[in-house]
Amino acid sequence: MKRYLLLLVLAVVPALAMAQSEKTNKGAHYLEVKTGLSISDATSFPSVENLVKGMSFDMRYAYGLINNLDVVAAFTTYNGYQDIDPFVDPMYYSNALQIGVRGKVKCFDFMNLKLSLTGGLVNHAQTKYSYSYAGNYVPYTNMYLAACLGGMFEVDFDISERVSLGLFYGRTSSIVNTKFGYTFDNTGLSLSVRL
Repeated sequence: MKRYLLLLVLAVVPALAMAQSEKTNKGAHYLEVKTGLSISDATSFPSVENLVKGMSFDMRYAYGLINNLDVVAAFTTYNGYQDIDPFVDPMYYSNALQIGVRGKVKCFDFMNLKLSLTGGLVNHAQTKYSYSYAGNYVPYTNMYLAACLGGMFEVDFDISERVSLGLFYGRTSSIVNTKFGYTFDNTGLSLSVRL
């Protein structure tokens, strides 16, 4: 099934790229805001395997290097909270600063398909709980700075010559040892303004 889906994408995307308008993206500046839900494995609890849910906020600047390729700088913040017990509430706060590239295809003169690949640093702080010998849970805090890789898929629609609204799905993973390596998924709404 996955193979057929991949073949379909490989057949459709070039056709959409050829159908795009004559307007050029080269030299264009974009400011983008994305907000939505965040899900992560960043906080673990000994007896619960649920992912932690929270919110994400993303600010991006993009510059059109050539017609279908942008250079992107992004700052993203994630937070999550897991309601397990009235006295035991694991949570995390993370900030990622990344740069990278984004492929962009304009379809039907009003829809944009975008695929980004970025890398940078993530600053992560979390509260966890460990089981003590006295039979209760003791809170402790971890904080670290690590390298990260991120990817994002976006679909947005032009509502005017300079403004687009759309949907996105993104994933950022810290690149550290398995003890502290975490993944942040986020999905939601995006606003893009051409400056």
